[in-house]
Amino acid sequence: MGYNFHITRADVWTSSAMYPISLREWITVADGEPSMVKPEQIDRPGTYGYTYAEGHSACIEWRDGLITLNKGDATPELAGIAQKLGARLVGDDEEEYFVDGSYAHWSRPRPILLTRPLNVDEAAAAWRQTFEQLDDDYDAWRPSPYHAQHALATFRAFAVREIASADVPDADGLLYQYGPFGSEGDPVFTVSFVRRLATDADGGHTRVECRLDYSMSEELAGLGRYSQWWFADEAQPRDQWFDALADRPEWRLLSTVTPLTVVFDTDTAC
Repeated sequence: MGYNFHITRADVWTSSAMYPISLREWITVADGEPSMVKPEQIDRPGTYGYTYAEGHSACIEWRDGLITLNKGDATPELAGIAQKLGARLVGDDEEEYFVDGSYAHWSRPRPILLTRPLNVDEAAAAWRQTFEQLDDDYDAWRPSPYHAQHALATFRAFAVREIASADVPDADGLLYQYGPFGSEGDPVFTVSFVRRLATDADGGHTRVECRLDYSMSEELAGLGRYSQWWFADEAQPRDQWFDALADRPEWRLLSTVTPLTVVFDTDTAC
């Protein structure tokens, strides 16, 4: 299978989407490196050929905030490139490589190296990975009744992450809502957690959502519809808002039913 090396800002490379290197950051650095060559036959942003001093090369690519050298070798130069990105170079087994050619085995915890807010286009992946990382038993293909309350808990954790948004009133809002959704012949019951972020001063915004869809039942239909917003300039502290949501009566039912899907998505409105 080969062994891979990763450039990441996270403690462990599997958490890179939570603390990402942006594609723009990567391209800016990679384009300035003589050892990086953009393959003509590969039309994927962020993919390069890394050429070693001996002349052979390996593929290095960006995906979801992580940069991976596929089946290559760690070099002091790669560790230096990681430094330029404010990141670290690690192997598949999480050992860390340095510019002097040495390495150290992983010892938890290492500091998180992300020093900027998340970009809006990074938010959904960071939220999804927060959901996965905070649930040791998470399996995207086998939802469980636990996922509804777990989604609320990770919504609360994600709500404290700083995300770049426009400097306007109500730039960063939280929404909890549920109710029937879909056509009459194929209705579903949806529980939705939304973070809405202003993208400009003219009313543009992006909605980052975690959505759980359930098969409709009489019990779920009996819950009706509900929605509630929270914005940072409100008198009620955010923690109190979340405490009140956690005490709502619908969780008794939601904790007994299994969602069909758990989806993380981003929707931009101009």
